[in-house]
Amino acid sequence: ATLASAPPHPGGVEADGRRTIYRKIFTPPKFKILEFLQTAGYKLTDVGDEVIAAHPLTGRGLAAYGTFLVEHSPWLKEMQLVEQSHDQFDAEKWSKIKHFMLCFKDRIFEVLAIEANSAGEADSVDTATSIALRRLRSR
Repeated sequence: ATLASAPPHPGGVEADGRRTIYRKIFTPPKFKILEFLQTAGYKLTDVGDEVIAAHPLTGRGLAAYGTFLVEHSPWLKEMQLVEQSHDQFDAEKWSKIKHFMLCFKDRIFEVLAIEANSAGEADSVDTATSIALRRLRSR
């Protein structure tokens, strides 16, 4: 696996194969709402900045406080193998899925999705949550 870097406190709401999350930008305090479309899985782990050096992808570019696209993802390959056993497996869909990683102070949020989009900004967690819920209900 290799990582491509892009520029971090997760929270979120999920509905029907779509994951919308917000992240805090520390100066000034703002929340970015990110929407992941056609999700195939996600996980939130307790790997933080104090132990990230032991993560298997650290030697390949992973670092604390960043957003990454994992190329040749072992997790994506593993999930695809599991899904291939399903009689309605969609090889074309799986060929488009990407592995995103968002590294925060005390957590890593990972998601398998076809696309990630910026869905706005907010000044508070409450406002970010309201925006995320409104977007989910409008679909």
